[in-house]
Amino acid sequence: LLLSLAMAFAPPQVAWQPANRTVMVDESGILRWEDSGDEVALFGVNYYAPFSIDYHQLKALGLPIEEVIDHDLLHLARMGLNLIRLHVWDREISDPEGNLVDNEHLRLLDYLIAKAKERGIYTLLTPIAWWPTPNPSSGFSNFFTMQQLTSDLKARRIQQNYLAQFVQHVNRYTGLAYKDDPAIVGFELINEPLYPPNTTDEQDKEYINALAEAIHKTGCKKPLFYNGWGNRFAAVRDSIVDGCSFVWYPT
Repeated sequence: LLLSLAMAFAPPQVAWQPANRTVMVDESGILRWEDSGDEVALFGVNYYAPFSIDYHQLKALGLPIEEVIDHDLLHLARMGLNLIRLHVWDREISDPEGNLVDNEHLRLLDYLIAKAKERGIYTLLTPIAWWPTPNPSSGFSNFFTMQQLTSDLKARRIQQNYLAQFVQHVNRYTGLAYKDDPAIVGFELINEPLYPPNTTDEQDKEYINALAEAIHKTGCKKPLFYNGWGNRFAAVRDSIVDGCSFVWYPT
């Protein structure tokens, strides 16, 4: 009887459809599913357990981060969310020259992408977040301000090196490079960029194009987005990226 009751009240086992549909941008600039031609409409949240404060606090609590990721993804999937916008703390997975460093943060990023894929949750990756972190790091963002990232030519070359290596990184759990994994919808080049005073749209466009070209040269065909933070929408419009990303703070 007890076993029967337990089975009666057990939650149903959901057969999740993996996130394995490929997206494309049509001639009108609309993001569509390649298999059906329908417009892509995904909804989700920011999430970054592999990095920064989240990683630091989970470690301090002694929690196994992989299990936390598993539980969080289950709840997100049960709520019907199908996208994660994932800030990548570049300074935690790079060296001063922008070379990718294979460490625990990158391994957990691989794990998160792979497990989200199993739950039918797609990922939009922001490879450069810049922000400081409570965790030890030696990445290039430690040595430049955000304003220097968007204007200094040395910093630009370092970012190009990093982005090329990042999109070509092969996920150890899926066996796919980020640039080839259908579960990764696209890349938002940098989060909420800031500029030196009096930076023109033309200068901003040159920066955007330089980052985008570094990714294009790897053979990556995924949509690229640039954040219109600071009302730089004209520069984004005139650049070679596929779209402009916006910030939505409910407050």
